[in-house]
Amino acid sequence: AWARGVGAATCFLLAWAGWAVGERDIKRADWVTLAVAMSSLPLWALTKTPFWSVLIVCFIDTIGYIPTVRKSWNRPRTEQAVSYLLSCLAAGFSLGAIVEYTPSTWLYPVVLFFSNGSMWALLLLRRRSLGAAAA
Repeated sequence: AWARGVGAATCFLLAWAGWAVGERDIKRADWVTLAVAMSSLPLWALTKTPFWSVLIVCFIDTIGYIPTVRKSWNRPRTEQAVSYLLSCLAAGFSLGAIVEYTPSTWLYPVVLFFSNGSMWALLLLRRRSLGAAAA
């Protein structure tokens, strides 16, 4: 619980810093992504079962990667690959710490493991690809 709380606080801090001094190249797809994620929030609040809540949160979280993937594809050196690797490893460790495996307990860490691991791989492969093209 503490790790997720610190993670959430870090997200708010990064969002504030991004708003203050960050990227201004916001595309229409970014706004659509935000609208889809925000429209899912009332559904999440209305669900009364843990599974559906986790499923909707996984959807919202995954949709949030779309603008980052777009930006990272164009400028892969503007993202810290190590942060995605560490988040991937943290999700893997949290999977190992689960006492009772149910879809409600393992689904979100699995989504985090694969989404962060995929971002890490994308950044490394894209950097390598652009580095080879420049040579």
